[in-house]
Amino acid sequence: MKKLLCCLTAIAALCAALLRVGAAGGSLTLSAGRNGKNVIVTVSAKNLYITSAQLLVRFNGEKLSFNEGVSLTGQQDEEADVRLLPGSDNTVQINYASMQTVSGELIRLSFTVKDNAEGTVVFVPEIRTLYVSQTASGAFTQNTSVPFSGDSVSLGGSGRPEAVYSLGDVDLDGAVSPADARLALRASVRLETLAPIPMILADTDGDGAVTPADARRILRASVNLETL
Repeated sequence: MKKLLCCLTAIAALCAALLRVGAAGGSLTLSAGRNGKNVIVTVSAKNLYITSAQLLVRFNGEKLSFNEGVSLTGQQDEEADVRLLPGSDNTVQINYASMQTVSGELIRLSFTVKDNAEGTVVFVPEIRTLYVSQTASGAFTQNTSVPFSGDSVSLGGSGRPEAVYSLGDVDLDGAVSPADARLALRASVRLETLAPIPMILADTDGDGAVTPADARRILRASVNLETL
C-alpha cells in the first residue's frame, strides 16, 4: 500500500509538472494591421490550451471606434463574448470558454479609424483570468503568467490615414506581384497557411475568407488591370 501511495504521488507530481510546462511554454499574441479605414486585430495562442479566459485589449478611443469581435476557431462547443468593457470606450473585453483544447487564431477584432485621426495607435493586452490544460481530458489550472504581447499601427498624418500595408501585398515586400497572387491561391486551397496580417491583405473583397477570386484580383492588380 505504501509503495502504491508513493507511486500515485509521483504520478500526480509528474502531471502537475507537465501542466506547468505546458502553461509556461505557451503565449498569447496580438497582431494588428491596417486596410484603409479599417484596423483588424487578431488574438492568437501558441502552444497553449485555453479552457476559459477573460482578456482585455486597450486602445485609443479618440482615434478608433470598435465594431465587432468574432471567433476564428470554428469549434461548436465554445463560447466567445466580445464587447466593449461596460463604462469604457477604449477597452474591449473578451470572454472565452471552450470544451475542447484550442491553439492558433482565436479572436478577430474590427475597428474603424475616425475621421482625421493620425499618429500611432497602440493595442495593450491584459489577462484578467486564464485557465489552461495540457490535454483535452486533463485537469485545468489558473495561470496568469502567460506572456501576452501587443502591437501597434500607424494612422499616417496630414489629416488623412495612410495604410501601413497595401491590400494584395501578401508577402509584405512592399509591392503587389504575381508571387502574392500565387500565395493567395495556395492559401485558398489550403496548401499554404498565412499569418494574420497576410491573411487580411489576401482577402481583397473583405468577406472573411481567401478564395481563388481574391488571387485573381491580386494577379490582375499586379499587372495594372485592376485597382484593389
